[in-house]
Amino acid sequence: MSELTGRRFHRLFGADGRSVVVAMDHGTTDGAVAGFETPQSVLEQVIAGGVDAILTSVGIARHFSKQLKDVGLLIRCDGATSPLLEHSRELIIGVDDVLSTGADAAAAMYIPGTVYGHNSTIYFPRLATEAHRWSIPVMAEALPYGFDAHPDARSVDAVADTCRMAAENGADIVKTF
Repeated sequence: MSELTGRRFHRLFGADGRSVVVAMDHGTTDGAVAGFETPQSVLEQVIAGGVDAILTSVGIARHFSKQLKDVGLLIRCDGATSPLLEHSRELIIGVDDVLSTGADAAAAMYIPGTVYGHNSTIYFPRLATEAHRWSIPVMAEALPYGFDAHPDARSVDAVADTCRMAAENGADIVKTF
């Protein structure tokens, strides 16, 4: 990891080496989610509460840059499914957008076990490669079968294998169940 990636990486963690990350990226696929109707208020509350980093959309990052200036920032780079139309996930935000927000990291799903998530196994390594060219760490949200009710969705072996695949494909950080 380069020194710059290290600086960005370490901004995501507290002095104790641990990280509390609040995910505020749900609006990109779910619309207005209960409890997140007023992003500025939610951001102010979680930041006052001591959060280390926020995972959010490029839109929230741009509109609330003042509130986000003193916390780690991860930008969700993929999406596509919504309550209105279900289809395969794809990369929708590029590294240039991550850089333009001043974010510390890029984030994307890694879902190898579903038809709608399989595309992530193709775009995730590309995102990681491009982000690493610019010394941007990448977080994988690694879920074996996405949010599907698969009998092995939370099995230790399936989760471990999926996390390993995400790391082998460039993830610097892995978020899972």
